[in-house]
Amino acid sequence: TCLKRCSKSLECAILAIDKYNVEREMTALTEREFEQKCSPTRHCIVGRKSVGYVSHEIMYFIFFLMHGVNILFKAG
Repeated sequence: TCLKRCSKSLECAILAIDKYNVEREMTALTEREFEQKCSPTRHCIVGRKSVGYVSHEIMYFIFFLMHGVNILFKAG
């Protein structure tokens, strides 16, 4: 369900932020952990200053701010 995916994405992001200071490393770990816990084909963007435009399907997109870092997930 969407709620389970959201909580798993938060767990992965917390792990990455606690472990790394470099955004590239945070992104790689977050995506890798989420793919292992849920399913493959995820997109993850992590950054303090990120700008973009993303189209998405309902229930397959999450965006949150954690410790000053923007985190975006997309499945599909």
